[in-house]
Amino acid sequence: MATDAYPVQLLHRQATAATGGGQWHNLVAAYAAVRFLRPQGRSLVLYSGPDGGAQQRIVFAYPILPGDAFERMDGETLSWEEPECGDETYEM
Repeated sequence: MATDAYPVQLLHRQATAATGGGQWHNLVAAYAAVRFLRPQGRSLVLYSGPDGGAQQRIVFAYPILPGDAFERMDGETLSWEEPECGDETYEM
C-alpha cells in the first residue's frame, strides 16, 4: 500500500472477443494513494523515472478478474462486475 499521496490515474481496457485488444478508458484521476483489495492473478510492476521533469512515475499493470476492487485513501472504491474485464493499468 502506498503511504503517501500521488497524482494518480486509473485506466481500463475492455478486451474484445475477436482480437483480445480493446480501447483504453480513463476511469478516474485524483491526488490520492490507493491500496488493493482482493488482488487476484499475477502482477507486473513497472517503474519509469521522471519524463524530463521532477516528477517520477510508477506504473502497475496486471490482469483483473471480476469482483476485484480498489480502494482509494479518500474512501472511494472502484470495482468491476462484468465477466470480461480486460487488462487494467494503474498509474501514479
